[in-house]
Amino acid sequence: MKKLLLFISLLIINFFMAGSPESSFTKINNDILINSTIPNSIITKTFTLAENQNVLIVADGRYFPYNRNGIAQVNIQIDNDNSYSSNAIIDWSNSLNAVQHTFNCIASAKLTAGTHTIKLIAFTHPSTPNTNFMVGGGTGLSILINPAPNIISSGLGNDSSTINYNTYPTNGFTPIPMTNILTNQMSVGEVPMNVVSLTSGRVYKDCGEGDALWGIFLNNENCTNNGTSLWSVNDITRGAELQAPMFQHSFHTLTGNNSISLKAGELSFTYFENAVCYKVGANTKLISLYGMNFSGKAGISDTYCNREEWKCFGSSIGTAGCPSVGSIHEVVSTDVNIPIDHNGVVLFLAKLRLQPDSNDIGGNAELWLNIDGVNIGTSAVQEFKKPNGDSSRTVSVSYLSAGMDKLSSGHHTVKVYLKANGSYKNISYSKDLPLIYFD
Repeated sequence: MKKLLLFISLLIINFFMAGSPESSFTKINNDILINSTIPNSIITKTFTLAENQNVLIVADGRYFPYNRNGIAQVNIQIDNDNSYSSNAIIDWSNSLNAVQHTFNCIASAKLTAGTHTIKLIAFTHPSTPNTNFMVGGGTGLSILINPAPNIISSGLGNDSSTINYNTYPTNGFTPIPMTNILTNQMSVGEVPMNVVSLTSGRVYKDCGEGDALWGIFLNNENCTNNGTSLWSVNDITRGAELQAPMFQHSFHTLTGNNSISLKAGELSFTYFENAVCYKVGANTKLISLYGMNFSGKAGISDTYCNREEWKCFGSSIGTAGCPSVGSIHEVVSTDVNIPIDHNGVVLFLAKLRLQPDSNDIGGNAELWLNIDGVNIGTSAVQEFKKPNGDSSRTVSVSYLSAGMDKLSSGHHTVKVYLKANGSYKNISYSKDLPLIYFD
């Protein structure tokens, strides 16, 4: 009898530790024109909480210049307050190749009982008021209520110091100098516990152009494992963007006292110096969660300190080992088993770093999620264009199973897909951690 009561008690605890049924996923189907410095609500969601609750919000999507290139901004607003959110700011005003780009925003808050309104807003930056851009269809907003009993969020109050290192001739398999941007300290106890961390923010040129690099580091290690975290890169140059969003995630299983840090540096090149000199923008966020009832990851590789582990997913000239441009490439597939006592509310996040060739004419690359054979969630489209086809970017998609679309108990197959469209020698993705999920 005592064992039965203990089982029932644990079942009830496990159930209520999952994301709340009031959680939601909302996606737009059509492009929306943004042509004002006054914030335009892309998605608005209002809900009522019966008690105080932690809330995690994730927005993923795409934006692209329309006919007057300027600076575009997207962020999450909680009850008319922008301070909770990272800022997805992109500067096309000086771009020689103003192309479509993916974005990601994250926010977390402890909300009181009562009615709250969450918005995904977009506007032209006040410094470029007479410009415009499009927020693309497939952009979506996930609101995960009660995501974890433990949430640690840190944000950058001001722009960072200048990031400017000399890494030549360091290869991609050697630790490199990095500047600490944000750190979350945590004590997870004696029982191994999964810890999910998300970063999101922006970088901009300070005194030099090149590839900005972010990494998520555990306990001040001098490098990272591709099986536990994702490197993030954006080429900060007039051939791409002089300011752009960056984002990544990690998944660690930990005990005891630990630190998770967002660090910024530069992508090292073996044969020449990366001239990038940049700053990380204010409101960049690092959010760590642990104690979730249900969580997992799907990796490709487990190599340590490897920033050059690539997999080709598209070629228009028949490069050996590459699928043909236009074909669908499966990045990773995993079976997810939803427990019988789970309410089916699960957040899925997929991210990848993409790298075309320097001589590519270009085109675009698409990333999306698929659950049980159905394409689902947000869609990411990243454009590349000659003569800067080799400008590396990171892409992101997400999906929250909630409401009428919550997952049933039992097995589900989750896949991450990529497709290249255009003219490429061997467009590739990094084999960093591509997929995480949690409730």
